[in-house]
Amino acid sequence: MEKHNFYQKTVPKFLFILDILLIILSYNIVYKLRFGEFHGEYLLTYDFSLIIFFEILVIYIFNAYKVYEFDLNLNLPNRFFLSQIIFIIFFFLILFIFFRYETGIFGRIIFFFGISAYSLIGYLIRILIYKLALRKEKKIPILYLAGNFGTEKFYEELINNNTNLRIKYLFPFGKKYQPKIAIKKSDYILSQSKEINNIIKKEWSAIILGSKLNLEKDTLELLMEKRLKGIKVFKLHDFFELIWHKIPIFSLKEGWFIFSKGFYLIHNLIELRFKYFFDKIIAFIFLLLSIPLCIITALLIKIESKGKVFYKQIRSGLNEKKFTLYKFRSMYENAEKDGIKWAKKNDSRITKVGKLLRKARIDEIPQLINVLKGDMSFVGPRPERPELNKILKEKIHFYDIRNVVKPGITGWAQIMYPYGSSIEDAEKKLEYDLYYIKNYSIFLDLEIILKTVRTVLFGKGL
Repeated sequence: MEKHNFYQKTVPKFLFILDILLIILSYNIVYKLRFGEFHGEYLLTYDFSLIIFFEILVIYIFNAYKVYEFDLNLNLPNRFFLSQIIFIIFFFLILFIFFRYETGIFGRIIFFFGISAYSLIGYLIRILIYKLALRKEKKIPILYLAGNFGTEKFYEELINNNTNLRIKYLFPFGKKYQPKIAIKKSDYILSQSKEINNIIKKEWSAIILGSKLNLEKDTLELLMEKRLKGIKVFKLHDFFELIWHKIPIFSLKEGWFIFSKGFYLIHNLIELRFKYFFDKIIAFIFLLLSIPLCIITALLIKIESKGKVFYKQIRSGLNEKKFTLYKFRSMYENAEKDGIKWAKKNDSRITKVGKLLRKARIDEIPQLINVLKGDMSFVGPRPERPELNKILKEKIHFYDIRNVVKPGITGWAQIMYPYGSSIEDAEKKLEYDLYYIKNYSIFLDLEIILKTVRTVLFGKGL
């Protein structure tokens, strides 16, 4: 409980005061280096106060003041970094393009180097705090109360993701029970039902309840008492959502979709309209910036192989409405004359230029036209062909849910899971798509866009 209060109450206050001091210090040091003297009177100006106010506001909006337990993905340093990118872009546009501030502490050089110095120091401080928080977190193990279903999937996820969490598995099935998976003997506990409560009473950083688990009334009361004392108690699918940022299909029933929070992207008109205009603005900007790259790409495609530069394909969109998708051609002409096939690693149908385009996702730039036309969103589930969509709906439970939102050029599944070429891969990607649909926010869209840009710039295939 003390640890929980420290990171939820003390750390935010400390960072808030520290941020204000660092902003003031950073700008004044840069001003000193630029002009050879300090100008303390700027600290009393309305304009400088405005910079501090909006900087702190953006950091607060991006939740970059708190350390959350088991926060292994969009963590404290990453949230701070994302807030600084947004602040620099929008504040620079507003102040220096529209209002054209040129002198004093608001000069372009002063602003850029001042905010860069503060951002670097603030980022490093948050890395230190985050590392200290995780180190303390890992000292106390997590109790996994195994049910009759899902333990194998949970263990497989831990191994595949190399998640550095201390887990103790409690199998409440008696002394003769042997786990079906290769868990170390030191990591699992076999217990009779009457001993469960004594084990739960020990110190745990969190408790996970497995699927199809039947617990006695006194055990449930003990778990409630633990939670009221600040110990996190998760259902299995909630832990998947928090740690691996996906929703496990194997543990879901229709009732979960009925009562679970989120899914605002489906029915919230304000969110939908905001995303609509956001898509149009981002698509237009990216299309404009990518014109030189598109010209070079078109020339390379024409030089290497015969055929058209652009490739058109029918895909399924919102509510399975069909639309024509545009891409740069990455395969040889008539590559699918023998029928539709999933692309695979070292696919002989893909050209040399096509491999480069796919790795950097340059082949998908023409889809910006689809976004401007309204067929697609900038961020969303990957659009599939109607033929494959039909097969996947029959094979994968809840697959049709991804069709309740517009497909996207990039998406949570695309950046979190490598290129898929099977029904099993499609099921894995669906788990990430469900997470995105349930947890949509403008901040999640921005994170996805920034990671996609990094892929294009540094050639890291997804």
